[in-house]
Amino acid sequence: MAESFTHLHVMGASSAPRGVSSPGELAAEAAADGATALACTDRDGLYGSVKHIAACLAEGLDPIVGVELAVLADGKDGAEGQDDGANPDGGEADDGANPDGGEADDGGSRPRARKPRRGAAGVAGSVVVLAHGRNGGAGWAALCRLVSDAHAHSGGRGGTPTPVGVLRSELAAHSIDPESGKQVLTVLIGPDSDVGRALSGPRYLRPRTLFRDWLVAMPAGVLAVELVTHRSPAGEALSTGHAVRMLRLASEHHVPAVLTNAVRAVTEGDADVAGLASSSEAWLKPAPLMQQLGHEIVRAAGLGAKDLAHLLSNTERIADRCRLDPVEDTGWGMPALPEASVLGAGGELLRELAERCRAGVARRFPRLTPQREAIVNARLDHELDLIGRLDLAPYVLAVAEVAGLIRGLGTRWALRGSGTSSLVNYVLGVSPLDPLRHALDAERFLPSGGGRLPSVGFDVESAERERVCREIVKRFGAERAVLMGARAGDAPGEAGPLAGGALGLAEEPDPSAAGSGGLPHERLVDLPERRGRASGRSATHVSGVIVGHAGLLGRIPVEPSGLRRPMSQFDQHDLARLGLLTLEIRGCPLQSAMAFAAREVERVEGVRIDLDAVPFDDVALDEWPFDDGPLDDVTEAALTRFQLAWLTAHHPAAFLVGMSEH
Repeated sequence: MAESFTHLHVMGASSAPRGVSSPGELAAEAAADGATALACTDRDGLYGSVKHIAACLAEGLDPIVGVELAVLADGKDGAEGQDDGANPDGGEADDGANPDGGEADDGGSRPRARKPRRGAAGVAGSVVVLAHGRNGGAGWAALCRLVSDAHAHSGGRGGTPTPVGVLRSELAAHSIDPESGKQVLTVLIGPDSDVGRALSGPRYLRPRTLFRDWLVAMPAGVLAVELVTHRSPAGEALSTGHAVRMLRLASEHHVPAVLTNAVRAVTEGDADVAGLASSSEAWLKPAPLMQQLGHEIVRAAGLGAKDLAHLLSNTERIADRCRLDPVEDTGWGMPALPEASVLGAGGELLRELAERCRAGVARRFPRLTPQREAIVNARLDHELDLIGRLDLAPYVLAVAEVAGLIRGLGTRWALRGSGTSSLVNYVLGVSPLDPLRHALDAERFLPSGGGRLPSVGFDVESAERERVCREIVKRFGAERAVLMGARAGDAPGEAGPLAGGALGLAEEPDPSAAGSGGLPHERLVDLPERRGRASGRSATHVSGVIVGHAGLLGRIPVEPSGLRRPMSQFDQHDLARLGLLTLEIRGCPLQSAMAFAAREVERVEGVRIDLDAVPFDDVALDEWPFDDGPLDDVTEAALTRFQLAWLTAHHPAAFLVGMSEH
């Protein structure tokens, strides 16, 4: 008998209210029980998978990642595999149908019937899909693309909602890697599948007919039967009797059966407190209890110890094929940056970057003394050396490309993050700050120790934020750029802390105000996490853009957003763990006010103002007065405050109008 047990069906807090425990809690409990691997199978997406992988790494476990997905029923007229005309980015396509829902006119020939709407036949239960590991990322990529397909049409058409789910044909197509021809996904047919539901009924042939349909539709070896008992009353889906019927069905068709507990909480107490509708038994039971449940099922089926050992070994065998190597399979910490051709580079990227920087030096420093030129060149060489050693040339060029795109849109913008400390960014036109003049250290932007990608974002006029995001995606293409989501409870793309710092406001609230009836600060800070757990989703609104190479959609799952473009299911923290290039695009009321004021001055006085070209006083930035704030935003907050002060001093009326408008 197995010494440890691997749970293959586990929902965490990202599937709330179905799941209630955090990835860290689940991983710690599994490790304490002696497990060597643990699965995360959230509902409808991979929302908690990155946090799950991080938690498993911290506990010395092999991560297993899957998803619980609804299966869309087949239409009577062969609706399976047909498209409803919706674009993957959430938009709509013209299928030639009349607006009133009648038949299309194809120019006088026989009227063409409308295609069946995707999901019109309903949902035929749900299944658990697990990615295979240690195959160069093929399993992870297939899982990401499958989840994206499940969401691609969920916006519906004409106000008719389309459920999140997949067709069996899509499951079959993604289960086999097109390059190697090898199986990369395993599908568990469990109690909540159409087969499992039918087994709860009185009909003997119906579940067997449904299961044979699965066997015909799926490639050989992809299916396994999931046995679950929560000791529910006889006749219910989570009863021991139901698990026995599932085991017999698997045996009849020579399909492996696996044992799971359909976990929703880390402990029995958590399941009770959460009031889980299914059962208070849906917790992460230790190996001895899981083996006991297996024994109950096998004994009730009239089988013996050999059959129990076979059930448990099947479970571990499938678990072994699904163990992920985070680096090899998910690209953990490995940047997926745009290719040289996409960045307009004809040759080696570092050489291209150096050439652009030399040209930028001539523009930024038109009249250099020999001594000053030596200082500039030494700093530039130092930064280029760091960029080369960290292999960040494509990253820097991509950021410069985005900065140039935003500038070309004619909207006011400001660089955020540690990029203001870089001379490379200054000479490329990404940052308006001369780091030599203001004594800014390059290693704030380019840490010699490496690690995650540098932190960079852009503040833009509030009304222009969505347009900027759409144009970035358009520039790099849908296969290389997707929208980035933020967690529920966060303000959608608002530049709060930076704006407060620029205006001289403290980022932390006054403790003395706690008695005024408002929430204490520590509870305010906790609200986004509470809301995120309640919603069951990590990313719910657009906060920026992710830019990568042509394989980006094999690294992250996406779903439709309010901007009619695909949005990542991972938030910025998850994406940073994966090593992906994220550009936070925040709508900033201060940038809107300054842009309005500049346009007003030009309209009334005929004077064109370039705020980024306004000369600074000869004072280092770290000597300028500002409230403490995030280190990466200090220089930008000081710059914004300087520009505000300059506008107030030279064009007070226009600035006041701008502030009142925004």
